[in-house]
This record gives sequence, structure tokens and C-alpha cells, in this order.
Amino acid sequence: MNTNDHAGKTSSLEVGLIAYQVIGLVAVVFGGGAFLGAFLDHQYGVSVLFVVFAVLGIYIILAVGRYTLDEVGITHRNFFGTYRMLWGEIRKIEIGRSGVEATYSAGALLLLGDNKQFSVAQPSAWSGPQKTKALALLSKKIAESGVTPVETYWAAFKGHRNVKVPRPQV
Repeated sequence: MNTNDHAGKTSSLEVGLIAYQVIGLVAVVFGGGAFLGAFLDHQYGVSVLFVVFAVLGIYIILAVGRYTLDEVGITHRNFFGTYRMLWGEIRKIEIGRSGVEATYSAGALLLLGDNKQFSVAQPSAWSGPQKTKALALLSKKIAESGVTPVETYWAAFKGHRNVKVPRPQV
């Protein structure tokens, strides 16, 4: 897959998050089934909790999307939009604690720039045939940035900010 970024064409690598999609699907099926059972048994209060569980599963499925990495930056596309951060904009990197050694693939990443933040799902959960090459490119770009990643508890709980790509007007 090629994208046309800035002055020329660059080769890009795409990864998905199939494990997250499966988790979302399980939440929808379990939550929906439990809701139906509770509702038919006239347990309306409990059925509301199961609806919330199913809705969270739907949100996970819609928010997961795919990541595209190239020599210019990293992009996240999902149901809610397209988000992009250029490698040159990175001023700080946070790695979410995962209970194992802090590496680029161990926990979620938060790429921080001037009034921007870009959330990267845990690279060890990436899926697809280009996963290994994408992880190598991510590691290379982090090393080239000269920024030393900092391990934090909160990196996994933060989302994108000021990196949404506007939709073209028709």
C-alpha cells in the first residue's frame, strides 16, 4: 500500500488489532445474550448492566481500527475518524506499564508533541502480515527522534488529542 505524503511517495505498513476486535465481539455477544436472558426473566435492573457491557463492546469494535506507519508519521483510522502524527512532531514518549520490561512493544504508547497527543495501542497486540516490519519502523523512528521514553501508569488510558485529520469537504 502506498500513500502520497508531502513531497513524494513513501511505502507504508499497516497493522490491525484482531485481539481487541475479538474482545469487543465477545462483550457484545455475552452482554447481548445476558441482557436478553435477564430481560425475559423480568430482571430489568440487571439487564441494564448487560446493555452497558454490550455497548462498551460495540465501542471497542468501532474504535480499534488500523494503524499505518510510514517514513513520515503514524496514522490511526477507525470509525470515528483519521488521526495522524508526524515523527518530527514527537517531543515526549510515554510507555504504559504492562507488568513486563518496558519496551516499545510491551505497553501502550503515548506520543506527545506541542499540544498534541497520539495514542498507540500496545504494539505486542498488533496483528497482520506487516506487524514485524511495522514494529521495526516504530522502533527506528523512536530511536531517531532522540526522545527517551518514560514509563507511566497512565499512557494506556489516554486518547488522541489535536491530531484528527479533517475530512475533505465535498
